[in-house]
Amino acid sequence: MNGEFLLRFLDGHTDLYWPLAVGASFLLLTSACWPRSNGATRARAPNPWLFPLLILVVLVSWRWPFLLFGNELNTDESQFIAGALTLRHDPLFWRSVDGMTAGPLVYYVLVPWTLIGLPLDYFTARLTAMLLIWSALCICYLVLRKNYGEHTARLGLLPGVLYFASIVSDDLNHYSSELVSLPLTAAGVAMLTTLQKKNSPGYGRWLLLGLVAGLHPWAKLQTGPIGALLALFALVILLRWENTKPGTKIRQSIALAGGLLIPAVIVVIATACGGVWRDFYQGYIVQNLIYAGASLSE
Repeated sequence: MNGEFLLRFLDGHTDLYWPLAVGASFLLLTSACWPRSNGATRARAPNPWLFPLLILVVLVSWRWPFLLFGNELNTDESQFIAGALTLRHDPLFWRSVDGMTAGPLVYYVLVPWTLIGLPLDYFTARLTAMLLIWSALCICYLVLRKNYGEHTARLGLLPGVLYFASIVSDDLNHYSSELVSLPLTAAGVAMLTTLQKKNSPGYGRWLLLGLVAGLHPWAKLQTGPIGALLALFALVILLRWENTKPGTKIRQSIALAGGLLIPAVIVVIATACGGVWRDFYQGYIVQNLIYAGASLSE
C-alpha cells in the first residue's frame, strides 16, 4: 500500500473519521490520566517522545479531511503557496514577493517542500501548519516535563492538544501567517526556563535565545513585542544573578544582543543589496501600520 493509495482510501471513506478521531483521543486521554506510579512501583521513565508521537497521531486523526481538501480554505493560503513557489526561483523577498502583512519566514518555511521534490500545494501547506502546531506543543510538553514531571506535563498539555486537534473553522485549519511564531515563542520560553535553573550558561545559549527572539518580527511583525519581551526577561534574569562577574554579564548581554540583531542585519543587507529597500518599507512596515490602524478602528 503506497502513500497515494492510502490518501485516496481515506478521502473516499469518510466513515472512518469519527472512529479514528475518537479512538486517538481516547488513547491520549488514557495516557494523560493514567495513575502516577508511586515510589515502590516506579518503573523506568517513559521515552520523552512517546507522548509527542501520540499528539501527532491525534492531530492527524482529527485534521486529515482538511489536509485532503483540494480547495483553498482562506485566500491567504493561496498567496503563501504562490509566493513560496516564486521564491524557489528568485529567493530575494520583496523583489519577487509582496508578502503584505506576513513576514518572509512564513513563505520561506514552505520552500523546503520544493527542494525535496514534493509538490507545494494545499496539502503540504496545511501539513506544514499542523507540524508547526505540533512542534510548539512538543516544546511545551518537554518544558513541563522537565520542570513538573511526566504526569503533570501530560495533563497540562491535554486541553491544548484537544483544542488544536478538534477545531473545525477554516481559518484555524489553513496555513496562516500566525503559525510560524508559535514554535518560536515556545522555544524562547523553554530557553528562559533553562536560564532560571542554570547560573551563567555559555555564550552560545544567550546567542541562540537572542536569535529566537529576533526572528519573531520576520515571521509576523505583530509578534515583535513577544520577541522583545523574551529578550527583556532574559536580560532581567541575567542582571539578577549574584554570583556572576560583571564582565561575564556584559559579554553575555552582548551575545544576547548579537543574536537578537542577526535576523535584522541579514534582512537589511539583503534588501539594500537587492535594491528593494522601498518595497520592504512600503510592503511590510507601512502595510502593517495600515492594517493595525484599520483593526483598531473597527
